[in-house]
Amino acid sequence: MKEIYQVKTRSIALSENQVVGKKYRITILTDCLIRFEYNEQGEFEDRATQTVFYRDFPKVEYRVVEKEEGLEIHTANLHVIYNEKEFTSYGLKIQVKGNLSAYHSVWRYGEGVHDLGGTARTLDMVDGETSLERGIVSYFGYSVLDDSHSQILLDNGWIEPAKKDRKDFYFFGYGRDYKRALKDFYSLCGRTPMLPRYALGNWWSRYYKYTEQSYMALMERFDKENLPFSVAVIDMDWHLVDIDPKYGSGWTGYTWNKELFPEPKRFLQRLHERGMKVT
Repeated sequence: MKEIYQVKTRSIALSENQVVGKKYRITILTDCLIRFEYNEQGEFEDRATQTVFYRDFPKVEYRVVEKEEGLEIHTANLHVIYNEKEFTSYGLKIQVKGNLSAYHSVWRYGEGVHDLGGTARTLDMVDGETSLERGIVSYFGYSVLDDSHSQILLDNGWIEPAKKDRKDFYFFGYGRDYKRALKDFYSLCGRTPMLPRYALGNWWSRYYKYTEQSYMALMERFDKENLPFSVAVIDMDWHLVDIDPKYGSGWTGYTWNKELFPEPKRFLQRLHERGMKVT
């Protein structure tokens, strides 16, 4: 894969921040953010995923208390109690310090998390309220990011599926310090890129069977009417849509319809020469 499309990651955490057993690894990333891994073969993942890019956080002050029934980990803001076995609700418990609540500040593995919500995948066909994906901040002071099934990023930029038998999640225990929770989320997963200026301009999009000639004629008409557009959406029919079902749905594809656009490179160049981006 070309370098321009590859994500630059820093996925290996400091060994000083890790508590490792035969089948588990706990990585203290901050005093409020901890990664938990479990695998029966004792194999842990140091590569980045499509969700988590950066684990190279600075050294964290914490202490480990070993007991007959397991171990406890204390940071400035979290108290972990773990029996060193496969993660269960009775074997792994995490408390957010600070007396947020006598009950709700304690999370047990597998319990649902009542966070304040994240983003909506799409607003297609939405008319009114819609469900949100999981978020990072919670009234109860904690949230969980499950990374067990995310695709693994390879050094060459490609991906591979995660191993099915691994458990890998991040516990965010920031109390009501929502700004810091989001800041460390960005440090872990990467900052949201700023939109380029052209994305905030006018986009022309219509589900219509254009040809190169008719599309360029329309762009000329826009110029004459002093209608500024920064993005040209070619929509559907630039590619073949009437295809054999064994190749998938005609709603997507990469094969240009040469009857409508006989010279795709020329067509795209003409749009670029007008200062337009194309999608």
